[in-house]
Amino acid sequence: MKISNQNIAHKEFPVYFNDNHKHQDIFGKDIWHANDLGIKPDAAQSTYKLNFNKLNSGWFRELIKRFVYYQSATKTFQSCRSYIVGLTHFSNFITKCCPHLMPKDLNRSHVIDYLCYLNMQPLNATSKNIALIHLRTFIEIVAQEEWAPFPKERLIYDRDIPKQVAPAPRFIPETVMVKLLEHLPVLPSHTQRIIFILQETGRRIGEICTLPFNCLEKDNHGDCFLRIYDRKLKKNYLIPITEACKKNIEEQQNYVRSLRKEHLNFLFIGHHNGSAPHTTARHINKILNRLAEKKKIIDDNGNIWHFHAHQFRHTVGTRMINAGVPQPIVQRYLGHESSEMTSRYAHIHNQTLKEEFAKFQGKLINIHGQLVREANSQIAEEQWLKQHYGTSVAKWLLWFIYVTTTVSPCKCLFDMHTF
Repeated sequence: MKISNQNIAHKEFPVYFNDNHKHQDIFGKDIWHANDLGIKPDAAQSTYKLNFNKLNSGWFRELIKRFVYYQSATKTFQSCRSYIVGLTHFSNFITKCCPHLMPKDLNRSHVIDYLCYLNMQPLNATSKNIALIHLRTFIEIVAQEEWAPFPKERLIYDRDIPKQVAPAPRFIPETVMVKLLEHLPVLPSHTQRIIFILQETGRRIGEICTLPFNCLEKDNHGDCFLRIYDRKLKKNYLIPITEACKKNIEEQQNYVRSLRKEHLNFLFIGHHNGSAPHTTARHINKILNRLAEKKKIIDDNGNIWHFHAHQFRHTVGTRMINAGVPQPIVQRYLGHESSEMTSRYAHIHNQTLKEEFAKFQGKLINIHGQLVREANSQIAEEQWLKQHYGTSVAKWLLWFIYVTTTVSPCKCLFDMHTF
Protein backbone atom coordinates (compact mmCIF):
# COMPACT_ATOMS: atom_id res chain seq x y z
CA MET A 1 0.00 0.00 0.00
CA LYS A 2 1.27 3.45 -0.94
CA ILE A 3 1.91 5.70 2.06
CA SER A 4 0.97 9.35 1.53
CA ASN A 5 3.11 12.28 2.65
CA GLN A 6 0.48 13.12 5.24
CA ASN A 7 0.65 9.61 6.72
CA ILE A 8 4.42 9.84 6.78
CA ALA A 9 4.14 13.17 8.56
CA HIS A 10 1.87 11.76 11.27
CA LYS A 11 4.11 8.75 11.73
CA GLU A 12 7.30 10.78 11.97
CA PHE A 13 6.01 13.54 14.25
CA PRO A 14 3.40 12.20 16.66
CA VAL A 15 3.97 15.10 19.09
CA TYR A 16 3.61 17.82 16.51
CA PHE A 17 0.56 16.31 14.83
CA ASN A 18 -1.27 15.48 18.01
CA ASP A 19 -4.96 16.00 17.22
CA ASN A 20 -5.57 17.14 20.78
CA HIS A 21 -3.33 20.15 20.30
CA LYS A 22 -5.35 23.25 21.15
CA HIS A 23 -4.20 24.98 17.96
CA GLN A 24 -4.78 22.08 15.58
CA ASP A 25 -7.45 24.09 13.73
CA ILE A 26 -4.99 26.70 12.46
CA PHE A 27 -2.46 24.05 11.39
CA GLY A 28 -5.12 22.48 9.19
CA LYS A 29 -5.36 25.67 7.13
CA ASP A 30 -2.98 26.68 4.32
CA ILE A 31 -3.94 30.37 4.49
CA TRP A 32 -3.73 32.21 7.80
CA HIS A 33 -5.13 35.64 8.57
CA ALA A 34 -3.09 37.94 10.78
CA ASN A 35 -5.93 37.85 13.30
CA ASP A 36 -5.48 34.07 13.62
CA LEU A 37 -2.07 34.78 15.16
CA GLY A 38 -3.05 37.86 17.10
CA ILE A 39 -0.51 40.06 15.28
CA LYS A 40 -0.92 43.27 13.31
CA PRO A 41 -0.98 42.83 9.52
CA ASP A 42 1.09 44.86 7.07
CA ALA A 43 -1.74 47.33 6.56
CA ALA A 44 0.42 49.82 4.64
CA GLN A 45 0.94 47.19 1.93
CA SER A 46 -2.66 45.97 2.23
CA THR A 47 -1.37 42.48 3.13
CA TYR A 48 -3.38 40.56 5.71
CA LYS A 49 -2.74 36.87 5.03
CA LEU A 50 0.04 34.29 5.19
CA ASN A 51 -0.14 31.79 2.32
CA PHE A 52 1.53 28.36 2.65
CA ASN A 53 0.22 26.98 -0.66
CA LYS A 54 3.49 27.51 -2.55
CA LEU A 55 5.29 25.14 -0.17
CA ASN A 56 5.35 21.46 -1.11
CA SER A 57 2.81 19.43 0.82
CA GLY A 58 3.76 16.97 3.51
CA TRP A 59 6.15 17.21 6.42
CA PHE A 60 8.02 20.33 5.24
CA ARG A 61 4.93 22.52 4.93
CA GLU A 62 3.62 21.33 8.30
CA LEU A 63 6.91 22.08 10.03
CA ILE A 64 7.04 25.56 8.53
CA LYS A 65 3.55 26.22 9.85
CA ARG A 66 4.73 25.20 13.32
CA PHE A 67 7.84 27.36 12.92
CA VAL A 68 5.90 30.44 11.76
CA TYR A 69 3.37 30.00 14.56
CA TYR A 70 6.25 29.82 17.06
CA GLN A 71 7.98 32.90 15.63
CA SER A 72 4.77 34.95 15.53
CA ALA A 73 4.94 35.27 19.32
CA THR A 74 7.92 37.62 19.03
CA LYS A 75 8.18 38.59 15.35
CA THR A 76 6.16 40.94 13.16
CA PHE A 77 3.71 39.92 10.45
CA GLN A 78 6.26 41.04 7.83
CA SER A 79 8.91 38.77 9.36
CA CYS A 80 6.53 35.78 9.33
CA ARG A 81 5.76 36.45 5.68
CA SER A 82 9.49 36.71 4.94
CA TYR A 83 10.07 33.28 6.53
CA ILE A 84 7.54 31.69 4.18
CA VAL A 85 9.00 33.40 1.09
CA GLY A 86 12.59 32.51 2.05
CA LEU A 87 11.82 28.88 2.88
CA THR A 88 9.88 28.42 -0.38
CA HIS A 89 13.26 28.18 -2.17
CA PHE A 90 14.26 25.17 -0.05
CA SER A 91 10.82 23.66 -0.62
CA ASN A 92 11.35 23.92 -4.38
CA PHE A 93 14.81 22.38 -3.96
CA ILE A 94 13.36 19.37 -2.14
CA THR A 95 10.72 18.88 -4.83
CA LYS A 96 13.19 19.05 -7.71
CA CYS A 97 16.37 17.53 -6.29
CA CYS A 98 15.50 15.20 -3.40
CA PRO A 99 11.74 14.44 -3.33
CA HIS A 100 12.19 11.51 -0.93
CA LEU A 101 14.11 13.48 1.69
CA MET A 102 12.95 12.97 5.27
CA PRO A 103 13.95 15.07 8.31
CA LYS A 104 16.11 12.33 9.87
CA ASP A 105 18.16 12.14 6.65
CA LEU A 106 18.94 15.87 6.36
CA ASN A 107 22.70 16.48 6.49
CA ARG A 108 25.48 18.79 5.35
CA SER A 109 25.62 17.32 1.84
CA HIS A 110 22.03 18.47 1.23
CA VAL A 111 23.01 21.98 2.29
CA ILE A 112 25.95 21.96 -0.15
CA ASP A 113 23.63 20.85 -2.96
CA TYR A 114 21.19 23.57 -1.96
CA LEU A 115 23.95 26.21 -2.14
CA CYS A 116 24.65 25.15 -5.73
CA TYR A 117 20.91 25.16 -6.47
CA LEU A 118 20.55 28.73 -5.14
CA ASN A 119 23.46 29.92 -7.27
CA MET A 120 21.62 28.77 -10.38
CA GLN A 121 18.44 30.65 -9.45
CA PRO A 122 17.78 34.22 -10.71
CA LEU A 123 18.14 35.67 -7.22
CA ASN A 124 20.22 38.60 -6.03
CA ALA A 125 22.71 38.29 -3.18
CA THR A 126 20.24 39.71 -0.65
CA SER A 127 17.56 37.12 -1.52
CA LYS A 128 20.09 34.28 -1.26
CA ASN A 129 21.30 35.67 2.04
CA ILE A 130 17.76 35.78 3.46
CA ALA A 131 16.93 32.28 2.14
CA LEU A 132 19.96 30.75 3.90
CA ILE A 133 19.56 32.66 7.16
CA HIS A 134 15.88 31.69 7.38
CA LEU A 135 16.68 28.07 6.62
CA ARG A 136 19.37 27.96 9.31
CA THR A 137 17.00 29.51 11.87
CA PHE A 138 14.26 27.07 10.85
CA ILE A 139 16.48 23.97 11.14
CA GLU A 140 17.94 25.00 14.49
CA ILE A 141 14.60 25.87 16.10
CA VAL A 142 12.96 22.66 14.85
CA ALA A 143 15.86 20.65 16.28
CA GLN A 144 15.87 22.63 19.52
CA GLU A 145 12.12 22.17 20.08
CA GLU A 146 12.32 18.53 18.92
CA TRP A 147 9.47 18.87 16.44
CA ALA A 148 11.38 16.65 14.01
CA PRO A 149 14.60 14.57 14.11
CA PHE A 150 16.77 17.26 12.50
CA PRO A 151 20.48 17.06 13.41
CA LYS A 152 21.41 19.23 16.39
CA GLU A 153 24.78 20.27 14.95
CA ARG A 154 24.95 23.36 12.74
CA LEU A 155 24.50 22.57 9.05
CA ILE A 156 24.81 26.08 7.59
CA TYR A 157 27.99 27.96 8.45
CA ASP A 158 28.62 31.70 8.34
CA ARG A 159 30.92 31.24 5.37
CA ASP A 160 28.04 29.72 3.38
CA ILE A 161 26.05 32.94 3.52
CA PRO A 162 26.89 35.42 0.72
CA LYS A 163 28.39 38.69 1.84
CA GLN A 164 26.01 41.58 1.55
CA VAL A 165 26.84 43.75 -1.43
CA ALA A 166 26.88 47.44 -0.61
CA PRO A 167 23.47 48.64 -1.79
CA ALA A 168 23.33 51.17 -4.58
CA PRO A 169 22.12 54.64 -3.58
CA ARG A 170 18.32 54.71 -3.56
CA PHE A 171 17.75 58.44 -3.23
CA ILE A 172 15.80 60.34 -5.87
CA PRO A 173 18.12 62.52 -8.01
CA GLU A 174 17.42 66.23 -7.73
CA THR A 175 16.63 66.46 -11.47
CA VAL A 176 13.92 63.81 -11.03
CA MET A 177 12.59 65.47 -7.87
CA VAL A 178 12.27 68.80 -9.68
CA LYS A 179 10.25 67.18 -12.47
CA LEU A 180 8.06 65.36 -9.96
CA LEU A 181 7.24 68.56 -8.07
CA GLU A 182 6.57 70.29 -11.38
CA HIS A 183 3.89 67.75 -12.34
CA LEU A 184 2.54 67.10 -8.85
CA PRO A 185 -0.40 69.56 -9.23
CA VAL A 186 -2.11 67.22 -11.73
CA LEU A 187 -2.72 64.73 -8.89
CA PRO A 188 -5.65 64.97 -6.45
CA SER A 189 -4.98 67.32 -3.54
CA HIS A 190 -5.05 64.57 -0.89
CA THR A 191 -2.43 62.61 -2.90
CA GLN A 192 -0.26 65.70 -3.27
CA ARG A 193 -0.33 66.15 0.49
CA ILE A 194 0.83 62.62 1.31
CA ILE A 195 3.70 62.90 -1.20
CA PHE A 196 4.68 66.28 0.22
CA ILE A 197 4.82 64.87 3.75
CA LEU A 198 6.86 61.87 2.53
CA GLN A 199 9.50 64.03 0.87
CA GLU A 200 9.47 66.52 3.73
CA THR A 201 9.82 64.11 6.68
CA GLY A 202 11.48 61.01 5.23
CA ARG A 203 9.20 58.73 7.23
CA ARG A 204 8.43 55.17 6.20
CA ILE A 205 5.44 54.94 3.87
CA GLY A 206 3.67 52.64 6.33
CA GLU A 207 3.99 55.24 9.08
CA ILE A 208 2.52 57.99 6.91
CA CYS A 209 -0.30 55.87 5.48
CA THR A 210 -1.44 54.92 8.98
CA LEU A 211 -1.03 58.32 10.63
CA PRO A 212 -3.87 58.89 13.10
CA PHE A 213 -6.26 61.75 12.39
CA ASN A 214 -4.88 63.74 15.33
CA CYS A 215 -1.14 63.43 14.81
CA LEU A 216 0.09 66.96 15.59
CA GLU A 217 1.51 68.08 18.93
CA LYS A 218 3.06 71.34 20.16
CA ASP A 219 5.81 71.90 22.67
CA ASN A 220 6.03 74.67 25.28
CA HIS A 221 7.41 77.06 22.66
CA GLY A 222 4.50 76.50 20.30
CA ASP A 223 6.56 74.56 17.76
CA CYS A 224 4.79 71.73 15.96
CA PHE A 225 5.79 68.07 16.02
CA LEU A 226 4.49 65.03 14.15
CA ARG A 227 3.69 62.05 16.35
CA ILE A 228 4.93 58.86 14.68
CA TYR A 229 4.45 55.24 15.67
CA ASP A 230 7.56 53.26 14.73
CA ARG A 231 6.37 49.73 13.92
CA LYS A 232 9.89 48.32 13.96
CA LEU A 233 10.83 49.73 17.36
CA LYS A 234 7.23 49.53 18.58
CA LYS A 235 7.17 52.96 20.17
CA ASN A 236 5.79 56.46 19.63
CA TYR A 237 8.03 59.48 19.25
CA LEU A 238 7.88 63.06 18.00
CA ILE A 239 9.74 64.62 15.08
CA PRO A 240 9.92 68.35 14.31
CA ILE A 241 8.18 69.54 11.14
CA THR A 242 8.10 72.72 9.10
CA GLU A 243 5.23 75.16 8.95
CA ALA A 244 4.50 73.98 5.39
CA CYS A 245 4.22 70.38 6.58
CA LYS A 246 1.91 71.44 9.40
CA LYS A 247 -0.27 73.31 6.90
CA ASN A 248 -0.58 70.22 4.67
CA ILE A 249 -1.63 68.07 7.63
CA GLU A 250 -4.24 70.60 8.75
CA GLU A 251 -5.61 70.82 5.19
CA GLN A 252 -5.88 67.04 5.10
CA GLN A 253 -7.70 67.04 8.44
CA ASN A 254 -10.22 69.55 7.06
CA TYR A 255 -10.62 67.42 3.95
CA VAL A 256 -11.40 64.30 6.00
CA ARG A 257 -13.86 66.29 8.12
CA SER A 258 -15.62 67.44 4.94
CA LEU A 259 -16.16 63.78 4.05
CA ARG A 260 -17.32 63.08 7.62
CA LYS A 261 -14.85 60.24 7.92
CA GLU A 262 -12.79 61.42 10.86
CA HIS A 263 -14.33 58.56 12.84
CA LEU A 264 -11.99 56.20 10.90
CA ASN A 265 -9.16 57.83 12.87
CA PHE A 266 -6.82 57.92 9.85
CA LEU A 267 -5.38 61.07 8.34
CA PHE A 268 -5.14 59.55 4.86
CA ILE A 269 -8.31 57.56 4.29
CA GLY A 270 -8.61 55.04 1.46
CA HIS A 271 -9.96 56.26 -1.88
CA HIS A 272 -9.60 53.00 -3.79
CA ASN A 273 -11.25 49.61 -3.77
CA GLY A 274 -9.76 47.46 -1.07
CA SER A 275 -10.11 46.35 2.50
CA ALA A 276 -7.80 48.97 4.01
CA PRO A 277 -9.59 52.01 5.52
CA HIS A 278 -6.52 54.13 4.76
CA THR A 279 -4.24 54.84 1.81
CA THR A 280 -1.72 52.05 1.09
CA ALA A 281 1.87 52.05 -0.11
CA ARG A 282 0.88 50.05 -3.17
CA HIS A 283 -1.64 52.72 -4.16
CA ILE A 284 0.89 55.57 -3.79
CA ASN A 285 3.55 53.71 -5.78
CA LYS A 286 1.08 53.09 -8.61
CA ILE A 287 0.11 56.76 -8.75
CA LEU A 288 3.72 57.93 -8.81
CA ASN A 289 4.76 55.54 -11.57
CA ARG A 290 1.71 56.32 -13.69
CA LEU A 291 2.63 59.99 -13.38
CA ALA A 292 6.24 59.24 -14.37
CA GLU A 293 5.05 57.37 -17.49
CA LYS A 294 2.51 60.00 -18.47
CA LYS A 295 4.73 63.04 -17.92
CA LYS A 296 7.98 61.35 -19.01
CA ILE A 297 9.82 61.92 -15.74
CA ILE A 298 13.27 60.64 -16.68
CA ASP A 299 16.66 60.33 -15.00
CA ASP A 300 19.98 61.63 -16.33
CA ASN A 301 20.29 58.56 -18.58
CA GLY A 302 16.97 59.23 -20.26
CA ASN A 303 15.13 56.36 -18.57
CA ILE A 304 11.67 56.69 -17.05
CA TRP A 305 12.21 56.89 -13.29
CA HIS A 306 10.65 54.03 -11.33
CA PHE A 307 9.35 55.45 -8.07
CA HIS A 308 9.11 53.64 -4.78
CA ALA A 309 7.81 55.50 -1.74
CA HIS A 310 10.81 54.40 0.37
CA GLN A 311 13.10 56.41 -1.93
CA PHE A 312 11.87 59.61 -0.26
CA ARG A 313 13.32 58.33 3.02
CA HIS A 314 16.72 57.79 1.42
CA THR A 315 16.49 61.21 -0.21
CA VAL A 316 15.89 62.99 3.11
CA GLY A 317 18.78 61.12 4.76
CA THR A 318 21.09 61.98 1.86
CA ARG A 319 20.09 65.63 1.90
CA MET A 320 20.64 65.92 5.66
CA ILE A 321 24.11 64.36 5.52
CA ASN A 322 25.18 66.54 2.58
CA ALA A 323 23.85 69.60 4.41
CA GLY A 324 26.28 68.87 7.25
CA VAL A 325 23.80 67.48 9.79
CA PRO A 326 25.76 65.18 12.18
CA GLN A 327 25.05 61.50 11.59
CA PRO A 328 23.79 60.86 15.17
CA ILE A 329 21.12 63.53 14.59
CA VAL A 330 20.17 61.98 11.24
CA GLN A 331 20.01 58.56 12.94
CA ARG A 332 17.66 59.82 15.62
CA TYR A 333 15.49 61.77 13.17
CA LEU A 334 15.03 58.77 10.86
CA GLY A 335 14.47 56.44 13.82
CA HIS A 336 17.33 54.01 13.16
CA GLU A 337 18.52 51.62 15.85
CA SER A 338 22.11 51.60 14.55
CA SER A 339 24.50 54.01 12.85
CA GLU A 340 25.17 51.28 10.25
CA MET A 341 21.60 51.57 9.04
CA THR A 342 21.89 55.35 8.80
CA SER A 343 25.07 55.06 6.74
CA ARG A 344 23.13 53.06 4.13
CA TYR A 345 20.82 56.06 3.68
CA ALA A 346 23.56 58.68 3.75
CA HIS A 347 25.07 58.93 0.29
CA ILE A 348 27.79 61.56 0.10
CA HIS A 349 27.57 63.55 -3.14
CA ASN A 350 30.83 64.10 -5.06
CA GLN A 351 30.42 67.88 -4.74
CA THR A 352 30.13 67.61 -0.95
CA LEU A 353 33.22 65.39 -0.81
CA LYS A 354 35.16 67.84 -2.95
CA GLU A 355 34.18 70.83 -0.81
CA GLU A 356 35.04 69.07 2.47
CA PHE A 357 38.40 67.91 1.07
CA ALA A 358 39.18 71.48 0.03
CA LYS A 359 38.48 72.62 3.60
CA PHE A 360 40.77 69.87 4.92
CA GLN A 361 43.59 70.95 2.61
CA GLY A 362 43.24 74.51 3.83
CA LYS A 363 44.43 73.68 7.33
CA LEU A 364 46.29 70.97 9.23
CA ILE A 365 44.87 69.68 12.50
CA ASN A 366 46.81 67.31 14.73
CA ILE A 367 45.30 64.38 16.63
CA HIS A 368 44.58 66.70 19.57
CA GLY A 369 42.40 68.96 17.40
CA GLN A 370 45.00 71.78 17.41
CA LEU A 371 45.65 73.91 14.34
CA VAL A 372 49.19 73.19 13.09
CA ARG A 373 49.31 75.42 10.03
CA GLU A 374 47.26 77.20 7.44
CA ALA A 375 47.43 76.44 3.69
CA ASN A 376 50.35 78.32 2.00
CA SER A 377 52.89 77.65 4.77
CA GLN A 378 56.42 77.21 3.40
CA ILE A 379 56.94 74.09 5.50
CA ALA A 380 53.47 72.67 4.95
CA GLU A 381 54.47 69.34 3.48
CA GLU A 382 57.26 68.69 6.01
CA GLN A 383 55.08 69.64 8.97
CA TRP A 384 52.31 67.34 7.80
CA LEU A 385 54.63 64.42 7.21
CA LYS A 386 56.35 64.87 10.58
CA GLN A 387 52.99 64.90 12.34
CA HIS A 388 52.03 61.61 10.69
CA TYR A 389 55.26 59.68 10.10
CA GLY A 390 58.07 61.13 12.24
CA THR A 391 61.18 63.09 11.24
CA SER A 392 63.26 60.32 9.57
CA VAL A 393 60.44 59.00 7.38
CA ALA A 394 59.37 62.54 6.55
CA LYS A 395 62.85 63.38 5.26
CA TRP A 396 62.89 60.27 3.10
CA LEU A 397 59.46 61.02 1.63
CA LEU A 398 60.41 64.64 0.96
CA TRP A 399 63.56 63.43 -0.82
CA PHE A 400 61.49 61.06 -2.92
CA ILE A 401 59.08 63.83 -3.92
CA TYR A 402 61.99 66.16 -4.72
CA VAL A 403 64.04 63.82 -6.90
CA THR A 404 61.07 62.35 -8.76
CA THR A 405 59.85 65.80 -9.75
CA THR A 406 63.07 67.78 -10.29
CA VAL A 407 66.00 65.37 -10.71
CA SER A 408 66.69 62.71 -13.34
CA PRO A 409 66.14 59.07 -12.29
CA CYS A 410 69.85 58.22 -12.66
CA LYS A 411 70.94 61.05 -10.37
CA CYS A 412 68.43 59.83 -7.76
CA LEU A 413 70.50 56.73 -7.09
CA PHE A 414 73.60 58.77 -6.26
CA ASP A 415 71.96 61.51 -4.21
CA MET A 416 69.77 59.38 -1.95
CA HIS A 417 72.38 59.03 0.83
CA THR A 418 73.20 62.75 0.90
CA PHE A 419 69.65 64.13 1.04
